[in-house]
Amino acid sequence: MHTALLAAALLVGCLLAVQASVNLQLNSAVGTPYGASAIQLGVATGLLVVLAVAAGALGALGKLPDVEPWQLLGGLASPLYITSGILLFPRLGALAAVGLFVTGQMFASLALDLCGLLGLERKELGAGIVLGAAAVLAGIVVIIRGMKAAAPAGAPAMSSAGRAGWLALGVVAGGVLPVQGAVNARLRARGLALLIAGSLTIQLA
Repeated sequence: MHTALLAAALLVGCLLAVQASVNLQLNSAVGTPYGASAIQLGVATGLLVVLAVAAGALGALGKLPDVEPWQLLGGLASPLYITSGILLFPRLGALAAVGLFVTGQMFASLALDLCGLLGLERKELGAGIVLGAAAVLAGIVVIIRGMKAAAPAGAPAMSSAGRAGWLALGVVAGGVLPVQGAVNARLRARGLALLIAGSLTIQLA
């Protein structure tokens, strides 16, 4: 079962990279990254509502008064991640952008686990965790340095400060995804159906 969950997580990670590429094409079609994000999130919201209706989960809306307002903010991570992908892919390239997302996800996940944030069980820092985190950090540094001299074809010219800002956006956009997962887990723990939570928070965004 553990192996199956790891495989599922790996598949989801692959799909996130594919999603960013597809959204870039959608951006080209509609002419604005924010419009592309709105369309993508609108489709996702519609699908979640249909699934919620099919599962008979709309009754979960009655539990909204019992939910703390901050627990409805997890969905804000979705538009940030999607829009960041659209903006970063043509500027940094797919490899660098996805590498930054992964780096942000890893360090945010470390903070959640090691500090026991948002109701997660606190975990001890071990040698394997340190080595793995160092390897990811070293990997993204090598990628960014290697691609700095060979910007993607058609990439806009960037100053050092501008480039640093785009790199920071990539890390932050990746980092919000584990936080989103932890917040949505709290929603589920409060008895609010996950499908409805997703649709509501996406609409709030």
